[in-house]
Amino acid sequence: MGRMCGGRRLRRCASTTFLLCLVAFVLGSMAVTVIKWRRTSTSLAYLSPAAGTSCSSCSCQCAVKPGHLPRPSDCRETDPNMKKVLQHRISLLKEEIDLRVTVARESLKRTETAIEMSKKTSARFQNEAAKCRICVETCEEVRERAEAELVEERRLTKLWEKRARKHGWTNNSIIYVQG
Repeated sequence: MGRMCGGRRLRRCASTTFLLCLVAFVLGSMAVTVIKWRRTSTSLAYLSPAAGTSCSSCSCQCAVKPGHLPRPSDCRETDPNMKKVLQHRISLLKEEIDLRVTVARESLKRTETAIEMSKKTSARFQNEAAKCRICVETCEEVRERAEAELVEERRLTKLWEKRARKHGWTNNSIIYVQG
């Protein structure tokens, strides 16, 4: 017997692909939100009055205008420790971004592979479905021909029976032919 024309495996593959895309979307959204939050909180940190109490004091001698708060960029240029810390943070952020890019590429590659597999499976099932349709159409044509031949055979049988009755044949006179 031929293969069954079912789609369980295709549905499972499609749902897995959808789940992977959904997870990638959620993780990406979370990462963007965290990055935006960090950027906003770090860019606004020097403006808040409590920033001076929560941050370590700047050890540099920054030229601060009266009525202005010192900005971290002012100290960064003259303080070597601050420069090292910022470079270290930047390198950590670059590593994290590189890692996220790598993870995203791998996830994309797995998703593309799953999509290709689902396309191939879909094409195979479509071919099987086309074969099934052709077989069903052929069977229907044969059935219709057989039905037409049966109607014709019954018509001929009635005609011969009518002729036989004209010549004296009755249902009681069945002749058995030995062979």
